[in-house]
Amino acid sequence: YKTGELINNVSCLKNASINYALYIPVNYNSNKKYPVIFFFDAHARGSKPLKFYHSLADKYEIIFVGSNNSKNGLPQQALVGIVNTTMNDALQKLSIDNKQIYTCGFSGGAKVASMAALGSKEIKDVIACAAPMPAEMTTMSLTFNYTAIAGVEDFNLKDIAKQERSAMLIIAYDTKMKYLSEQEIIWKINRKNE
Repeated sequence: YKTGELINNVSCLKNASINYALYIPVNYNSNKKYPVIFFFDAHARGSKPLKFYHSLADKYEIIFVGSNNSKNGLPQQALVGIVNTTMNDALQKLSIDNKQIYTCGFSGGAKVASMAALGSKEIKDVIACAAPMPAEMTTMSLTFNYTAIAGVEDFNLKDIAKQERSAMLIIAYDTKMKYLSEQEIIWKINRKNE
């Protein structure tokens, strides 16, 4: 795959109807292992967060994968299949550090990012923007860090604040629902060793 360039559609080997957008950092070397962020958008726009954050991929040498299939309204079983197929395909094709796997989602995509972590022992962090933690997670012992982010004017903030717990960080910003800025997302990634 080309490096330093947004690839809008990578078909999965196991199921070609499942595909994702991909951004590989410009200095990618297959002999080195890289962190990865799997992005889930509420409307199956896999390239949207990659376009927004691609400069971070180059600067911090992170592989970005954005699902083109995951979206609001799909049954949970379908979402699990999409997530597992997408993640396994990227892990098979790319040189990824299994100790630096992150998921990130916006609105309904945040719930998918959370669900992905529940089904995986390898995901280190979930970054959930503008959505509360799924109900089934509120009583579970988490094996990953969870960051919930919402604007002070976002109707989700109240529900997010009710769910606060030890493995969770809540960030409120001064606006409504939006994707994180580059500074906010890289700040979260840099917290990985804290």
